[in-house]
Amino acid sequence: MDLQSPENGVQNLVGRSQDRSERIRSETANRTVRSASEEPSVKLSVCILTYNRSSYLRKTLEHLFDNLNFMFRYEVIVCDNCSTDDTPDVVNAFESTRPELRYVRQTENVGAEANLVAAYHLARGEYIVYLADDDRLELESLGQILRFMDKNLEVGVCHCPWELWDDVEQKSQGRFYNVSSPRIFGRSDSLALCEFVLGNHIFPEICVYRAEIMRRVMYMPHRTYWAFVHVMAVLSHAQVAFLPTPYYRFITRHSPGEKREQHGNKQAVTGAGWDAYRGGLEAMIHQAFRLQGMPGVPDKNRQQVAQNIQMFINMRMQVALRLLIGSKDFIAAYDVLIRLSVANALPPDQVRELHSFLAGRGALQRFLQIYNSTTQLERIGLYAMADALVVQKLLHDMQNNLTIEILSDDNLAREDKSRIFIMTSSHESRCLLVQMGFWPGLVHVERDLMSTFAS
Repeated sequence: MDLQSPENGVQNLVGRSQDRSERIRSETANRTVRSASEEPSVKLSVCILTYNRSSYLRKTLEHLFDNLNFMFRYEVIVCDNCSTDDTPDVVNAFESTRPELRYVRQTENVGAEANLVAAYHLARGEYIVYLADDDRLELESLGQILRFMDKNLEVGVCHCPWELWDDVEQKSQGRFYNVSSPRIFGRSDSLALCEFVLGNHIFPEICVYRAEIMRRVMYMPHRTYWAFVHVMAVLSHAQVAFLPTPYYRFITRHSPGEKREQHGNKQAVTGAGWDAYRGGLEAMIHQAFRLQGMPGVPDKNRQQVAQNIQMFINMRMQVALRLLIGSKDFIAAYDVLIRLSVANALPPDQVRELHSFLAGRGALQRFLQIYNSTTQLERIGLYAMADALVVQKLLHDMQNNLTIEILSDDNLAREDKSRIFIMTSSHESRCLLVQMGFWPGLVHVERDLMSTFAS
């Protein structure tokens, strides 16, 4: 980034100090977050959110209690969003032998975000950590983070990358993002924090909160990505740390054949998700300048800020493009490709290659959209098409429950003309089929289907 702060001339958007550690000590010497003498009786609260996932919850609690061996008091809070399955029975089976387990059951489903807010505010520990009902904590690494925060009382939250873990093969599939070395940011480093997040494509979700700081900032924004908003909100009250060691394992597969999708990946493939990211980054950077005594982003910095945010969003759209192609949603992938092309985010050769790949598959998906919308149809027919076998295979790859026939002149007369959906190669062939009594709206020409995705 090359944004100049009007207050500092040569300092860029995230201007660095020659000696950050000395500055942090001078900033925070008179505002220690919590003294040792005020330590609460419960040191750590592990907050588990659940809804109708009792089998996963049982395994998560078993793993947690089999491995918890901290030498301090802790609690495990299960915040149940009014499950209708046997979740209460699962939790009750543990409560008799695990007094540190607290069960909170909502009287109605309040939504995932509200359930998280409730769990955090009901926690009694000095530190608070989130755990999904089907993920795992690496407790040795978590212990290291707690010791780090015990020694750094000015730190209000400690963020770490999370590990993607295949529980079937018992091996790592990488990290969601990477941090090369420990970083601590103070209030005067607000712009440096923005550069760190943008430059390393960091999503500050998985973290350990100091409870009293969390309670000052915790809420769920309605139109912006909460993690970007919260990281700067914490900086208004305390230091923010990033450590390279993951303590959280996102389980990608619990059993053979299972494949779990990250919530972040779901956000990545939607325009609403990109807009939430954009809004979160805008809010984060706006507050960063306010912490430097300015009313918001200065006029001279606006263009560079907008460019840096767009670069971040472009990277998320590239992730979306990959995910959508992988899930065979070729129409959505084509839409994303157009946006990336307009943003000049991909090399021209790559755009042409992807367009060639997606155009034909998008046309076939369009064909299937019409077929699936008409429930009276029983099968698909391919008529007078030189590439019929290739098209048949591609259609089966997209939807494996299809009945597809390669039609010939000999069997056309026997077809139920109101139950078959036909693709053909030319308008001449289509006219012939319509003259034979096939319904006009149920006969489509391959070239017309392709026209939507033409160069």
